[in-house]
Amino acid sequence: MVPSQMSWGCEQEESTPMPVMWYVLPAEAQMSAYPVQGSMGFYSPTAPGTQGPVTQGSMTQGWQAPMQQLPQMLPLQPVQAAQVQSPSPMPMHSAPQMAFSASEVPMDGQYVRMPEQCCVPRVSASAAEVSTAPSEASCDEADDLTATTMKSMSASAARRLRRKRAAERKARAGAEDLAQHVDVSGLSLRELRPQLEQASELDQLRGHVWALSQDKKGCRVVQKALEVAGRETAAIAGELSGHVLDAIKHPEANYVVQKAITQLSVGGSSFIVEEIQGSAVAVAKNRMGCRIFCRLLEFCSTNPKLGHLVDELLMDVSDLCCHAFAHHVIQSILEHGEERHIHIIAQTLTADVVRFAQHKNTSYLIEKVMTLCSCTEQDQGAMILALNFQRLLFLAKTQYGRHVAKTMLKDPRWYAVWAAEEFERLIFPFRAGLEADRFGSLFLKDMAQPTHD
Repeated sequence: MVPSQMSWGCEQEESTPMPVMWYVLPAEAQMSAYPVQGSMGFYSPTAPGTQGPVTQGSMTQGWQAPMQQLPQMLPLQPVQAAQVQSPSPMPMHSAPQMAFSASEVPMDGQYVRMPEQCCVPRVSASAAEVSTAPSEASCDEADDLTATTMKSMSASAARRLRRKRAAERKARAGAEDLAQHVDVSGLSLRELRPQLEQASELDQLRGHVWALSQDKKGCRVVQKALEVAGRETAAIAGELSGHVLDAIKHPEANYVVQKAITQLSVGGSSFIVEEIQGSAVAVAKNRMGCRIFCRLLEFCSTNPKLGHLVDELLMDVSDLCCHAFAHHVIQSILEHGEERHIHIIAQTLTADVVRFAQHKNTSYLIEKVMTLCSCTEQDQGAMILALNFQRLLFLAKTQYGRHVAKTMLKDPRWYAVWAAEEFERLIFPFRAGLEADRFGSLFLKDMAQPTHD
C-alpha cells in the first residue's frame, strides 16, 4: 500500500463477530488532524481556512467536510469481513494504523449505531482473560467433580463419605479449638499440643488429667496424650484412679477410660476392673458403662480379675439379656468371654427359648449362639433340640421370632437332628397361612434369599 494514499479496510475481532474498521491516514493529514475525541470517539480532522469538499489533492491541507460525508468522498464497495485480509503492519512513521469506534461503522452510505465495544488493544484484553480464566476454571472443575462424584455414588456410599469427611474435620478442628479454650495452670494447650509427643512435656499434664477428662474438649487432649505418651501412658491413666465409676457415667470422661483400656496393658488396666467390682450390674445397664465393659472384654479377656467381674454380672443374666444396654455386654461375653461364661448364657437362653426368641434383644443373642464359633457344639445342639418345627412355625409369624426361625431352618444341622425333609417340602402345607400373615410373608421372603457364607 502506498503511504500517500488513504485506504479503508476491516478485520474480524476474536471476541466478537462485529467487524472493526480501520483507516490508514497519510502522515501529512495526520499532523493536521484534531486529536481523538474520548476513548470511544473517532477522528474528525479539519483544516482552518479550507472550503468545499475535500479531495485527494487537498488531503495534505486537512478536511473541512463533516464525517457524515466521508462515504461520499471515499466510495467503498461493501465487503464482507471474511473477504478482507488484515493488512501487513506498516512502520509508524510512514502510515500509522488508526481504528474507528466499533459503534460508528459506515454501512451502505450511512453510519449505523452499533453496540459499544471497547477499543482497547485485543492483546491486553486477551491477557486479562487468560490470567483470570485458570482460577475460575479450576473452581468450576472442582465443583463439577464433587457434584459428579456424589451423583455417581449410591446413597449409602455418599453417607459414608460425608461421615468420613465430617469425622476428619471434627478431629482437626477439635485439636485446634480445645487448645484455645482450655488452659493448664495458665499454660495454653496450643503451646503444649505440638510437644505432646515428647515425654518431658507430658509432665505438664500431671495433676490435671481428671479435670481435663470432664471437659468436652479437654478429654480429647487426654486421649491424644494416652496415644502418644508411650511409657508415660500408665502414669497419665493412673490419675483416673478413684474416679473410675464417676468417669464411666460421665458423657465425656467415659471416652478417656475407653482410650486408657485400649492403650494400657492387661495388667495396667487392673485398677479399672477393681473399681467396677461390686457395681458390675449397674455399670452394664448404664448407657456409657456398657461401652467400658465391652472394651474390657475385648482387650483384657485374659485378666483373672475380669473373670470374677463377669461372674458377678451373670448372677442376673436373664434380666441382662433383655436390657437395652446390658445385652451388648452379654454379646461381648459370647464373643470374647470364657467358655464357662458362654455356657451359662446359652443355658439360660435355651431354658425359655420361645419367650426369649420373641424379644427384641434376646432374639439377636440366640442367633449369636447359633452362629458364633466361640459357642460349643453342645450348646448349639441343645438350642436345636429346644426348637422343633411347630415352635419354629409359631415364631415365623412373630416380629422378632421370624429371625430365629430363619437361622434355624437355614442350618443343615437342624434337619439332621430332626430327620426333616428339605425346607420347600417341609413348609409347603403351611405356605398359604404364612403368606396371609404379615410377618409370615416376610419370613418366606427371607428364606428365599440365598445364604451367604
